[in-house]
Parts: sequence; structure tokens; C-alpha cells
Amino acid sequence: MKRKLFYAILAICFMSIFKSESVDAAEGGIIVNGANIMQSPDQTVLCGNGTARYDAASKKLILENAVIDNDINGNPLIYGIEIQEEGITVELAGENTINAHYGIGSSYPFCLNGTSGSRLTFYMNQDQSLLGNSCRGIYIREGGLTIQNANLQFIIGNIGDANAYAIDVWDKDNLISNSHIEISTQSGSPTLYPESKGINMVGTASLTITDNSDIYIKNIDTGIGSTGNVTVSSSRLTIENIEQSAVSGGNIEILNGSELNLNSKYSPSLSGATITVSNSKVNTASEMNNGLACVNLEIKESSELTAKGYWPAVFVENSAVIKDSSVETESTDDVGIYCQDTVEIVNSQVKAADSILANGNISITGGMTEIGEGNISSRGGIINVKGIITSNGIPSYDNINGNVVFSDADYSAVDSAIAKAEALNKADYENFEEVEKAINAVVRGKDIREQHVVDGYATAIEAAIAALKPVSSNQNVYKIIEGADQTIIIGKNKDIIIKADGEFNKFLNVSMDGKEIEKENYTAASGSTIITLKSEYVSSLSEGDHTVTIHYTDGQAQTKLTVKNAEDSEKEESQSPTKNEENKESTSPETGDKLPIGWIAAFVFSAVICLTVRKYRMNVYN
Repeated sequence: MKRKLFYAILAICFMSIFKSESVDAAEGGIIVNGANIMQSPDQTVLCGNGTARYDAASKKLILENAVIDNDINGNPLIYGIEIQEEGITVELAGENTINAHYGIGSSYPFCLNGTSGSRLTFYMNQDQSLLGNSCRGIYIREGGLTIQNANLQFIIGNIGDANAYAIDVWDKDNLISNSHIEISTQSGSPTLYPESKGINMVGTASLTITDNSDIYIKNIDTGIGSTGNVTVSSSRLTIENIEQSAVSGGNIEILNGSELNLNSKYSPSLSGATITVSNSKVNTASEMNNGLACVNLEIKESSELTAKGYWPAVFVENSAVIKDSSVETESTDDVGIYCQDTVEIVNSQVKAADSILANGNISITGGMTEIGEGNISSRGGIINVKGIITSNGIPSYDNINGNVVFSDADYSAVDSAIAKAEALNKADYENFEEVEKAINAVVRGKDIREQHVVDGYATAIEAAIAALKPVSSNQNVYKIIEGADQTIIIGKNKDIIIKADGEFNKFLNVSMDGKEIEKENYTAASGSTIITLKSEYVSSLSEGDHTVTIHYTDGQAQTKLTVKNAEDSEKEESQSPTKNEENKESTSPETGDKLPIGWIAAFVFSAVICLTVRKYRMNVYN
């Protein structure tokens, strides 16, 4: 009987508490300042020196300089505004204030929309008639809150023995867009119990903070807590002096240039299932716990993460990927980065002065990883090093513990510098031997531990190229005395002979289009200087004009070499007359049509006969 009596009393207490949570809830309508605005004259309720007006056509509740703090009888309010209608928009104009146990409460989703220059301030103080019932600035029982273009301030005052939530939403998708929100306690310090929370979303599908929103939360127990996914896009969050978590949720995505500055004491400052930071900045710190804790972590697209904690600054239950980004960690009493599975670092700048520890594989590719006096360790995987590891700014690979594989050093910068040198004609410079010396100093086959040495090779070659001095400008210009401006028909391979009038004992080399020709591709002989380009080399030249330069110690000779294909060459020949045809045309009589050869022969024969007859007659007469 005693047990039954105990349970009966317990049930009565439970029902009493449950009833108090929904006290005075209106069945339908919108209650403002204790009055049902939908039944008020002109659907308007006076609120201090301002008004609350309802527009039934647009389903808008418009607050204009409204002060909502007591009902019509002067009694403190349980609800400043209670909404029991679907599809309502609360629109702000001017300066507005709500002072109540529940600022705005609704059983349905609603939208809070600001206008230019407007603001709404919530003062949250516990109603003594509702002992044990949490205070709330905005409270939606079935979720779906939208805040857009609004300027909101929540001040948590005397909460007695109750918890306090600036925004408390249950269920569905929720949006904060292009809004400024400030949440703080009136006392200026958080309270461990009763508990105060900034944005509390239990059982929600998602919370999205976007479009240049700015949220500032300080001096409370928990900043933003959600059991659903949290997305911060193109927005700023500053959450400081927090007793528990600054931000916690399901999957957390921070992207599009967002910036988060988070600081907490006893719990991880930023925690979630999968945390993704993309093209954003995150500064997170916990005095007594992890700066960041999650199941999976991805930092990418030029993001910056700074994490500080008492335990591992970054704690990841599964795997962490850091790509094309910057990460800096600091732990008071543990490692900088800890992963129970794998760590992958790609082309990033990572500073983990308190070590990196994983149970699985660790891969570091490109970039630079600074470990200070710490180390990189894997308890059971492979450490694959393809990037630079430094200790206090100096390349060091001594503090890597586990099964380590070092990749080959990257010679791409060296190869690029050598290619640049090979494209130059050494005869054009007085000190090209310095470039050759730097190239000959290159030692191949080094691994990543000597990457700084390999990079030094490239630097030395580039420096030698930059220091090249062109030969003096008062050089001789020698003449091509034979073989100038030749034309080559592709497929009709033959040696090309070019003769210059420079002295052979001053000859250096030959270049084609500014690049020195390998000596096996030509011969050089005296008289004055006779250069023979071998047919095999000539056949490798591309179609078009090329410049051949013969270099001497005191000057150079230059000519053009034209390469054509056979079809183009034949077409040009067919379109131009031969020399015989030109000569024939120049000796033909200009008497209209040209005379046939037979007529010319007859004319000459007749002239000879006439001269013979005339001579005969003269002899007879004499």
C-alpha cells in the first residue's frame, strides 16, 4: 500500500509539472500581451507606446515599437506572444521588447522577419508561479523556425531554479538567414545549474545559419546544441566563455568563407559526427577538454583551423583528412592531433607541436608539417612521408615512430630549371660555365628527407641563369658568302652547306632558332668557315622559316633556312614562268599574233634567192 501511495503521489506531481509547462495555452488564435489579437478591435493590441497588429490577409503579426511585459491587468506574462495558428509571420518594425517567461511560443512553425532598422529584445526571467519550468525566448514545440533579416537580442536574467533557452526548437528544419543575434546572461557569467543555453534544437532535422548572419553568444552554459545537422555558410559565429560545448550537433558543415571563434571550459568546444570545414576559418579552444572532437574530420579548400585543448586538441574517432589547408594545434597535457584510425595530410601547412598520433596509417604528402619537440607516431599502421617534416623550423625526420616509408625527393623544380638553361645558347653569354657548374652539381636519387638539398639545386641553377652576362654588344657581324637563304623540300633529304667569312680558329658552335645544335648534327671545316648540316638533322626541322647562327668568339654570322613541303613547292613552280619561256617571249616580234616558224623560214629562203639572182645579173652586164 505504501508503494502504491508513493507512485500515486509521484504521478500527481508529474501531471502537475506537465500541466505547468503548457499553462494558459490558448485554443486557436494569437495571444499578445494577454489579449487575443484576432478578437481585438482592428485586430490591434496596444503594447506600451507601440502596437501589435495582425493582418489576416498576409497572416502577419506586425510588432511596431511594441513593449510586451505585462497583461492588461498589470500582471507579469507567462507568454509574451502565444501562436496557435499555422503559417504565421512575425514582422518587426522599430524597437521592440518582450519580457516574459516565454517570449514567443508556438505549436507550429513560424517565420520571424525583420525590416531595416528594426530590433527585438527578449528579457527572460522566471515566473515564480512556474517554478521548475524552463524560461524560453523563442519556443516552438514542433519546429520549423525561420529567422531572416532580423536583429535579435536575448538577455537571460533571473531564472531561479529553472533552465533557460534563448531559442528552443523541437523537430524539423530550421533557418537563420541574414540576421544578427546576440545571446548573453544579465549577470555576465554562466551558471552550471540551472542551465542556460543559447540555441537548443533537440530532435531537429537541421539548423542552417547562412547569408552573412552574425551570431554572438557569451557567458552561458551551452552555445548551440543540436541533435540534427548544422550548416554554417557565409556567416560568423563568436561563442565565448561557455561552460559546456560552444557548438555541438550531428554532421557539422562550415563553408563558403564562414568564420567561427569558439571557446568553452568543460566540454569539447566544437563537436559532432562528421565535421567538414571548407574555405573557412575556425578557431576553437577548450580549457579542460578537446578543442575539436568528432567521428570524422575533413579540412579542405584553403581552410584555416586552430584548435587548443587540455586533452588532444583535435580528437577524431575514425579518420581525419587535411587537404590544401592550414591547421595549428596545441594541447596542454596531450597530443595535438589524435585519430583512432587514419590521418591524411595533403599539400597543407600543419603545426602540431604536441605530436600527431594515430592507430592506423598516417600519410603526409607535400606541404610542411611542424612537430616542434613532439613526434609522429602510428601504433599499428604505416607512416608514409611524402612531405617535409620540420622540428622548430628545421627539416627533421628523427622523431617519427613506427613503420616509416620515405618517398623519393621531388626533382620537378630542378628539371624545370635545367630545361630553362638548355633553351639558352651558351655562346650568347660570357659566364655560361656557371650554369653548367650548377647543373653538374645535381645528384639524383635522394629521398624526401633531403628535399631541401634538392630544392637547393634548383635554386642554384636559377640563380646562375639570373646572373648570366650577355656577350659584349660590339661583336663582329660576319657574312654568309655561300648558301644563304636556302629552301629545303621535306622528303628530299640532303646536307645543307653554309659558308661564312669568319676565321675558323674563332669558331664556337652553330645554333638553330636560338638553341645550340648538338655537334653530332653538323660538321665544321676551315675555309673560311664551312658548316655542313647533316641530312638527318635537316629532316627533323619543322615546316617554316628558321634562323641559323654561326657563332665566333668575337661575333656571329646569320642566315635564313626555309622548310617547305613538296606540294607547296610544286604549286609555286607551276605558277611562275621558266627562264626559257621568258627569253622566248622577249625575242618574239610584237606584230599582233606571233608568226609560225614555217613562214619565217620561207621569208629567209626568198631573200637568199633574190640576192643570188641579183648578183648573177650584175656579172652578166659587166
